[in-house]
Amino acid sequence: MVDITLTDFTTEHLPALAVLANDFEVTKTLSSKPYPYTLSDAEAFLEKITNGIKAGTGGSRAVMVDGALAGEMGWFTNELGELELGYMIGRAYWGRGIASRAIALNIAYLIDLLAPAKIVARVMVENPASAKVLINNGFVAESVADEVCPSAARGGEVMLARKYTLTL
Repeated sequence: MVDITLTDFTTEHLPALAVLANDFEVTKTLSSKPYPYTLSDAEAFLEKITNGIKAGTGGSRAVMVDGALAGEMGWFTNELGELELGYMIGRAYWGRGIASRAIALNIAYLIDLLAPAKIVARVMVENPASAKVLINNGFVAESVADEVCPSAARGGEVMLARKYTLTL
């Protein structure tokens, strides 16, 4: 059985993050990760989450699998004032239940940290595996109407997305 943990990001994680996120198949369905993704992008990401944690507006934790960085689990206050999840798992870790377990760990962490009444997440409709990991963790599609979400990896091209909600 694999050991999956979440930990605070440090500068030591950044080279591995740059490698994981520099994969178009990973970033094409994410709203905020550009492609190509460089070490300077990872450094800017660490600064952003550090500032978000200090301000109480968001953050992210490193997803570790057997001691190796496998991705990230983030959260932020969205434009509606809702607590929203954002996450990325490197392609080498897909299809192994890691995202589902990491989301469960992140939900437990956020409940302890913030005691939210609900948590939301948006998933681009072309990424059904991401929707499945949310559903596995009790999220439900908020509506049948799709929203739009920009993809930084696609130069800001707007993609269809669906919003999922976990009521606590």
